[in-house]
Amino acid sequence: MLTLLLISMLTLAFNIQAVETESTTTLSICPQESSAAPGETFSVNVTVTNVTDLYGWQIMIHFNSTILNASSLARGPFLETAGLTLWQVWEITHPGEPYGTIDNTMGYITVGDVLNPPFPPSGATGNGTLVTITFLVKARGITQLSFVEDPTFTYLSTVMDNISVKIPHDKVNGVFDNRVPYETRLWVRESPPGSWVPGVPVGGWVWLTVDIESPFEWDNTSKGIVGYVFSVHVNPDVLEVNSAYAATFGYFLFDFIDVHCFFGHEPALLIEEINATTGDIKGICELIMGFLTLGIGAGGSSGTPGWYGETFGLCRLRFESKNETAYTRIDLHDAYLVRLNASAPEGYSKIPFDVVDDAHYNEPPPLHNLTVESTPIDGIDFTIDSGSYTTNATVQLEDGTYTVAMPSPWTVGPDQYNFLEWEDHTTNPVRTISLTSDMTIIAIYELQVWSTDVYFNLNPNPVSVGETVTLKGVLVDEFCQPLDYETVELYARPLAGSWRHITSLTTNDYGTFTWQATIPLQGIFIFAVYYPGNETYRPCYNFAALIVQ
Repeated sequence: MLTLLLISMLTLAFNIQAVETESTTTLSICPQESSAAPGETFSVNVTVTNVTDLYGWQIMIHFNSTILNASSLARGPFLETAGLTLWQVWEITHPGEPYGTIDNTMGYITVGDVLNPPFPPSGATGNGTLVTITFLVKARGITQLSFVEDPTFTYLSTVMDNISVKIPHDKVNGVFDNRVPYETRLWVRESPPGSWVPGVPVGGWVWLTVDIESPFEWDNTSKGIVGYVFSVHVNPDVLEVNSAYAATFGYFLFDFIDVHCFFGHEPALLIEEINATTGDIKGICELIMGFLTLGIGAGGSSGTPGWYGETFGLCRLRFESKNETAYTRIDLHDAYLVRLNASAPEGYSKIPFDVVDDAHYNEPPPLHNLTVESTPIDGIDFTIDSGSYTTNATVQLEDGTYTVAMPSPWTVGPDQYNFLEWEDHTTNPVRTISLTSDMTIIAIYELQVWSTDVYFNLNPNPVSVGETVTLKGVLVDEFCQPLDYETVELYARPLAGSWRHITSLTTNDYGTFTWQATIPLQGIFIFAVYYPGNETYRPCYNFAALIVQ
C-alpha cells in the first residue's frame, strides 16, 4: 500500500522517466555484520552516502525468517533535512499505526519515503540514515540482509526538470551470523533445532537417534574420542523412558572400530539408572573397550564415509508414548565426551560438549519475550532461573513460572547502586513471574549515598587578642575513611551575632584541612564547618567555640 502511494505521489508530481545519472552513491546496511543470541533484539540502519538531491527512496530487504523476525521500522532523519516527508505525515495522521510492510512469513521488508508536496527546490544531499530496522532473533544461524536488486522495489530518486530520475547506486548488503563456533555438538536427529517429533498414539514406541558432530582432525589420533556420557529427561506424563541402545553399524564409535578393524575393542554401553517415575535416563555411557591400550580415538571422519557427512549416530533412545498430543522437551544434559589425553594422570579427559541441542516431542508451546530492564543504569548481571543475562536483555521463554533475581548492591567503578524496587513497587530483588505473554519488567536502583562526618578543633583555645589560632579538621565517610579533595565551607559568628562565610577549604590526600588567622577582638566566637555533600556523600556540619581573651 505504501509502495503504491509513493509511486502515485511521484507520478502525479513529475513526468517519471527511466533517466539515470552518474553517481558514486551507496546504499548500505550498517553495521554490515550483526550478531545476537536467540531471544535478543538488534537493529541495523539503512544508510545512503554521497547522494545529491534525494527526493524519494524505496527498499525491499530479504532475510531468513526462520532465524530472524523484523519487529519494527523507525524513520531515519536524513530525508527530512530537505523538507516534510510522507512518513512524517503518516505518523501525524495515523498515530500508532505501523508504516511500511513487514512479512515475517516470507522474510521481506518493504518501506520507502518521499518528500511531501509542495516539493522543495532541492532534495537531501550528503550522507545519512533512511530507516532503522529492529529484528528479534529466533534461532542460531546465518542469513543475509540483502537488498532486492529489482529497481521496481529498491531505488533512490531525484528530480530533474520535473522528471523523477533514478539515482544509480551501489548496494552493500548486511549479514547476520550468530552461529556458535563449536568443535562438538550433541543433538537428536529426528528433532533438529526448529523442529519437533510428531506425537505417537498412546502405547506406541518413540525412537530417537542421538547424533554427534566432531572435528575431522581428531580422527584416528591420540586425541580422539573414545567414549561419551549424557543423561536425558522428559515429562513422565507424556513419555515413559524405556531404554538406550548401543551403537551398531553406521554409528560413531562402532564404525570407527569396524572400519579400522580394531577387533576386540568394540564399544560397550552402560546405563546408570532408568527412572520412569521421574522421566530420567541417567548416565548413558559408551566406551571403546581397552581404549588406553588402543591409544587412538574417533573424530569427524569416523563412521561409514558419506552416510551422514560429519554427523554420526551415537546411540538410540526408546520411549513409550503416554500422550499423543501433549508436549514435552527432550532434555539432553550432563553431556560429556571422553577423549584421550596423554598428559592427564588417567590418560583421558572428560570434557563437556560445546553445544547441546534439546529436542521436542510435539510442537513446543509459543515463546514469549521477557524483557528485563534496569534504571538509572543498565548492564547489570541477573538470572532467570539458572540462566545468566545482563540488562537490558530480551529472552524468549515458554509459558511458565520463572524466578528473576537481581543483585543488590551493584558496583560501577567507585559508585554503589542498591536495588530499590520493581516497576510494580515490590521491593524484593528476587521476583517470581508467571509468563503467559510478552512482558517487560524494570528493576529500579538508587545510587548509594554515604553518610559523612566532619571533625575539627581550634588551637590554642582560649587564645589572646592578636594571637594566631589554627583550625585543623578532617572529613570522613561512615566507615571513617578520609574523603580527599572535597570542599568544606568555614563560617563564624560572635556569640550573639550573625553568621559570616569565612572561606572555602579543600581536604588533602588524608581528608584533612587547615586554616589560620589572627583574632583582633575579645569575645566568644562560634565556628562552623559545613560539607555540602554531593551525589555520593551526604552533607554534614560541626561547631566549635573559640574564646578570645
